[in-house]
Amino acid sequence: MKPQAMPQRAIVIGASAGGVEALKDVVSRLPADLPVPVFVVLHVPPYVSSALPEILARSGPLPAVHPKDGAEIKTGCIYVAPPDRHLLIEQGAMAVKKGP
Repeated sequence: MKPQAMPQRAIVIGASAGGVEALKDVVSRLPADLPVPVFVVLHVPPYVSSALPEILARSGPLPAVHPKDGAEIKTGCIYVAPPDRHLLIEQGAMAVKKGP
């Protein structure tokens, strides 16, 4: 299987801890055949478990996940940064890192 090319466009959303309802509203309006990936970062303390991927997946037609470091980027998927982690795009893959 040939790897997907790095997407030229993406939807990137950042929100504070109170932004879950707004995120649910946004993803509920996204089409099932969205031709770009969606990256979401929500301020969550490091000691809190995050169910945000499950919440967003239930709110709209797209799957949502906490990606692993080095994961391939696919269109039509919502990638949620895990608590206390940065979500970066490096050489066509995701980098999930801890840092300032």
